[in-house]
Amino acid sequence: MDGIKDFNRHEPCPIERMNFKSPDNTICELLRQTYHLTEHDVIRTNLRIAITMAKKMGDKLRYYRRESKKWMRQN
Repeated sequence: MDGIKDFNRHEPCPIERMNFKSPDNTICELLRQTYHLTEHDVIRTNLRIAITMAKKMGDKLRYYRRESKKWMRQN
C-alpha cells in the first residue's frame, strides 16, 4: 500500500462518527478534522482506523487505572 501499513486487526469506525464535533482538544477530534481535510480514500480509512485504535487505547488506560486502584487498596 505505498508505505501505508495495513491495520487489519482494527475495524474503521463508522463514517457517521467522523461528523461528531468535540469541544475538547482530543486525539480523536484532531483525527476527525484531518479526515475532513482530505479526499484520499486510503487516508480517510486509516484515520477511521486510528479513531478505533485511540478509543481502544483510552479504554485500556481506564481499565489499568481501575485495576491499579484495586491493587493499591489490597496492598
